[in-house]
Amino acid sequence: MGQVAFYCRHCKYSGLLSSPKPTRCPQCQRRQPTEDLSLTMPSEPTPMASPILEDPFDTLPVQELKAQAPRDDGSIGRGYDLREELGRGGMGAVFAARQRALDRTVAVKTVLRDGADETAISKFRAEAVVTALLEHPNIVPVHDLAAGPNGALLLVMKKAEGVTWRTILHAPANDSPNDQVRARTMTLDDHLEVLLKVCDGVAFAHARGILHCDLKPDNVMIGEYGEVLITDWGCAVAFAEQPSELVPRVEDMRTLRGTPAYMPPEIARGDLHSVSIRTDVFLLGAILYEILTGKPPHPGRALAEVIARAAHGEIETPQQCAPARELPPELCALSMLALDANPAKRPATTAEFAVRLREYRRHAEAIELAEAAKAQLTRARASPEAGDEHYRRAIAFCERAIDMWPEYVAGRNQLAEAQLDYASYALSTRSYTLAHAQAVSAATHARTSDRWDLFTKAEKLVTQARRASDVETRRRRHVETLRVGLALAAGLIIVGLVIGYATVRTQHRKLAEALAAARASESRTDLARYQAESSVRALKRLAPEFIARAQRAWNDGRYAEAAEDADAALRIDADSAGAQMLKTASLALCGERQRADEEAERYLAARPHDAAALELRKLLEGTHGEPTPELAARLRKLVERSGSSDE
Repeated sequence: MGQVAFYCRHCKYSGLLSSPKPTRCPQCQRRQPTEDLSLTMPSEPTPMASPILEDPFDTLPVQELKAQAPRDDGSIGRGYDLREELGRGGMGAVFAARQRALDRTVAVKTVLRDGADETAISKFRAEAVVTALLEHPNIVPVHDLAAGPNGALLLVMKKAEGVTWRTILHAPANDSPNDQVRARTMTLDDHLEVLLKVCDGVAFAHARGILHCDLKPDNVMIGEYGEVLITDWGCAVAFAEQPSELVPRVEDMRTLRGTPAYMPPEIARGDLHSVSIRTDVFLLGAILYEILTGKPPHPGRALAEVIARAAHGEIETPQQCAPARELPPELCALSMLALDANPAKRPATTAEFAVRLREYRRHAEAIELAEAAKAQLTRARASPEAGDEHYRRAIAFCERAIDMWPEYVAGRNQLAEAQLDYASYALSTRSYTLAHAQAVSAATHARTSDRWDLFTKAEKLVTQARRASDVETRRRRHVETLRVGLALAAGLIIVGLVIGYATVRTQHRKLAEALAAARASESRTDLARYQAESSVRALKRLAPEFIARAQRAWNDGRYAEAAEDADAALRIDADSAGAQMLKTASLALCGERQRADEEAERYLAARPHDAAALELRKLLEGTHGEPTPELAARLRKLVERSGSSDE
């Protein structure tokens, strides 16, 4: 009994075994492909029997062409030194090789079986021609079609440094640590970026009149630096003007081609009239389906079962296939649209499919911005002292999300909630104008998205802000009226004194009447002075209230308001050291440095021996430019000491 060479394409076992050739590998016990396998489909129309492989994840061999090309192509085939094997499929093997003329490493693909028939050779030539015609950054470049010393054809291509997309998607345990780390770190958005590059390459092929017919993660190489290359164009067919006589046309297809686990229904049923650009769109949708679920659209262990599923278009939704995963509904809907059994319902072109993918990515970014806004709102509620900044950021994030996705209802609701919280915060800090503006804007967004609960809350805040603003306006008007009254009283006193003096001078001759008139005038003057002094004393009692308001504004970090209230206190009681200290420190932290220096000089001039005034002057002289956190801290300590000493 003789021996035969045996090679297992599953576990890579090789060796010499006793003939006849075994049907299973002696090491892994997996069934080996046979040449006489045929399959009859269970549905109508009955597809054509074809030699296929046992594994649904392997590409079916293609054995038909429109024309057979001669063997002798005149290529120079003796310029390559073959090296290690890189991979192996159902029809051929790929080796690394050194191109002697340019001293570089290339990839060389050749037919697996010795003595391959004319059909296999022609199919091999067709793959070479198709790949060479498609010069695109996302399609592996072809360098040469050469003949080896034994006459075997060698397809010389660029050696792609990287791994297949399937390796990164599934990260087998026997992969290198680097590949496993890369698989874990690639996000959904990273995989969508790869898919978009695949769409670019496929769209270019369609523009040249070529269908790939076997798109899957195994046929996409990903380089270490993000390069994406579509490989294995052995199943490609021409659907428009034939670019070369070597390339088969759609109407010349006589057997099933492609990968059963991903196969479009029109190919699985043998419905060749329906094979079109939408066939490749189906395969792109199948890749998206596997990205979402981790499985191809046609699962199953038995090949007949897988092809039957493909023929009937029986595909579970991504949510049904992977219920434990949190899947974006928009992507799930797009994958099922591309996987529709009716080609007419799929996206018409690869470009249309890519546009929808890019729209989802923009929507995903808008959703991330809305989530970031939620985090800012949480921080604002946890730390009210820094709430203003967090509220502003949350609102900015929501507005950016709505700009990117105007129909994003959840983002608009999030914006309304952020503005309502900011309005409540502004009311608590007596910023009534800001509160009113935010509440009005929140009501607008809530009405747009039909959130009437938020709209009602916003309307209440608008009313509260308006009323509080009216009260504040009336208070300020009352204070202004009081100031005017005091000024008029002082004027009346002066006018009375002048009139009395003039009366005494003019009535000098009538001493008795003049003396009596003078005494009467003096009495009236004393009464007016007493009333004026009483008014002044009543006014001075308002000074502590303004100082208390200035102190609260200072503690809240509203330095401009603190300076204004302290100035009001000084106008009533110019000798108030606490008001002088608050006004000077608040002006310094507001950035009004010149006014702060002038107030410090005035303070020191009024109290030349006051230690707090001296320290304040030295502190301001030691700093320049915009206020710093250190200056703010030291001023706060100085104001606290000054306040405690006043008490």
